[in-house]
Amino acid sequence: MNEKFNAWTDMKKNDLVWYACYGSNLCADRFMRYIERCADHTPPRDSKPVIIPHKLYFAKASAKWENKAVAFVEPLPVEGVRTLGRAYLISKEQFADIQLMECGQSKKGWYRHELKLGVIGKYPISCFTSPGILAANNPSEKYLDVIRKGLRETWPELGREAHEKYLADLLNG
Repeated sequence: MNEKFNAWTDMKKNDLVWYACYGSNLCADRFMRYIERCADHTPPRDSKPVIIPHKLYFAKASAKWENKAVAFVEPLPVEGVRTLGRAYLISKEQFADIQLMECGQSKKGWYRHELKLGVIGKYPISCFTSPGILAANNPSEKYLDVIRKGLRETWPELGREAHEKYLADLLNG
């Protein structure tokens, strides 16, 4: 009984979370721009590939990306769907800061819905997205190039051909 209580207490005290990314934040350089703007500038303690069981799609129009779409995942998991992600081990405060930045400093922004995706080791995995499925839109080549770079960094074993097929499947479906 004490072991279970101690494990639960440790989770409550735990200050770290795996932030699961799926769009431009797959790219470490891009992600570090967020860390630099957080109150806590500590770099991620670790990063690793992660599969997100939610369907990735492109929606909205972002001025940062040539008024074209950005990536979201559907709020409910989809059986057999594999979104290639990257998990960064960061503080919960950094996670909250990044979510607020992604939401345009508004609690009602595009990425206001947190998804809890399980655990890696003793740390929870979370990401954020829209609470509903948004109308599809096409991303810019510039945005896709940042995702390509992130795929090469995070999933190098798949190779360029598989990365391109993955993106083509997302864009067509």
